[in-house]
Amino acid sequence: MRPWLPTAALVLAALPAFAQVKVWCVMKEKVFLQYESVPAEIHILNEGADPLRVSTNAPAALLALDVIDGNRKRVERTGKPVLLRPLTVAPGETARLPLNLADLYALSNTEPHTIAARIDFDGITYESLPTRFDVQKGSEVAKTTSKAPRRVFSLRTLVRSNRQMLFVRVDDPAAGLCYGSYELERFQKGTTPRMLFDTRGHLHILFSHVPKALIHAEISPTGAPISRKYYREGQKTPQFGPDGKGSVEVTGAIPMEEAAR
Repeated sequence: MRPWLPTAALVLAALPAFAQVKVWCVMKEKVFLQYESVPAEIHILNEGADPLRVSTNAPAALLALDVIDGNRKRVERTGKPVLLRPLTVAPGETARLPLNLADLYALSNTEPHTIAARIDFDGITYESLPTRFDVQKGSEVAKTTSKAPRRVFSLRTLVRSNRQMLFVRVDDPAAGLCYGSYELERFQKGTTPRMLFDTRGHLHILFSHVPKALIHAEISPTGAPISRKYYREGQKTPQFGPDGKGSVEVTGAIPMEEAAR
C-alpha cells in the first residue's frame, strides 16, 4: 500500500493560505439627504503576525475604495485624500477608519449607491462585500429666502430608521452653491414648521418634535447649527417672534429644563 502521509502533505501545501487581512465597511444609516454628510467606517483586521502598515501609496498595504452609482459607474472623486497619513494595524487588532463619503466623492445624484473597500497586500487583494446606501431629495415642506446675505433655506423630510426626520438645506443661488443639508430632529408628521430670520441673517425654526413638544433651532447663513432648544407646550399657544435684541424667542411654551423640575 502506498503511504498516504506525503500525498496528504502535498494536498495541504496546494491549499491557499488563510487570509491575513479582512476589510469591511460599516454604515450606521443607509439613507441620506442630498448634500448631507455620509459617514462610513472602514474596518481593517490584521490576522498576520506582523504590524500592517496601510496607506494609499506603495510600499505599504494599499487601501482603495470603490463607490458605484445606480448606473454601475464609478462616482467621481473630489480630490480629498482617503488617508491623511499611513495607518498601522497591530497583529490581531482591528483599525477603524471614519470617513465622510460626501467629502471624498461627488454624491450629488439622487440614486442608490454601493461602497466596497479593498486592500492590496503582498500580491493578494482583500475585498469587502458592497454596502448599499441611498441618496434622496427628500420631501420639501417649507422654503424661505434671506435678503442679506441672500440664502435659500428649504426644510425637507426624510424617513430614516422608521422615523420622519426634518432637515434644513442651505443654498447660495448667486454662487450656484449648496452649503449642505443638516439633520435637525425627528419631525411630527402633519404639522407646519415656522421660520423667522434675526438681524444677523440667521434662520430660526420652530417645529413639532413629538406631540406637545417643540424644538427651536438656529442656523447660520452657511448652514452651521448654532443652537437647539427643547420646549414643552403649556396652557398657552406658543408664540414665535423677535426678542427685541436682534434674535428670536419662543414664548408661551415651557423650556424642557423647567418642565423636568
